[in-house]
This record gives sequence, C-alpha cells and structure tokens, in this order.
Amino acid sequence: MASVYCSETEARKDLGQEIILQLWKAFPKYNPEYKFSTWAYRIALNVAISSYRARSTRQKTKNDFLKQSGWMTWADSDWENEAIQKLHRCK
Repeated sequence: MASVYCSETEARKDLGQEIILQLWKAFPKYNPEYKFSTWAYRIALNVAISSYRARSTRQKTKNDFLKQSGWMTWADSDWENEAIQKLHRCK
C-alpha cells in the first residue's frame, strides 16, 4: 500500500510505520467474523489515503505561499527549472 501512495523512500517508510501503528491501535476492535486480510487492507487503505491528502494539502499550501511571497517567480523559466533538476540529480 505504501508503495502505491508514496514515491519517495522515506515517505514510504513513514507510511508503512503509520499503517502498522493504526493496525495495532485498531486490533482490539477487530471482529473475527470478517477476514483479517480484508480488515487490515481497509485500515491500510484509509491510512494511505489520509496521508496522501495531508501531503497534497501541505504541498499546495507551500506552493501558494511561495507564489505569494515571490520565491517561486525565479523558477518559472525552463532554463532555471532544468538547472534545479540537475542539482537534485547530483545529490
């Protein structure tokens, strides 16, 4: 589930830990009449969706702030975007 909803390694690890934590917390409420795998899948899916929404909201808020403050205007040209991508590849 974490691999589907996160492309970055650290985010996948964090999401995996959060899923395990939520499964642990919810286990006392597990009803044995239902398949364990279905129950666990639903919890994992809900945690992954919530995490995705939170990340999307944070990213949108961050982008809005950068645009309003003028920090994003320098990165609007194609050349500067390409230079930034090259810098990220050099990590």
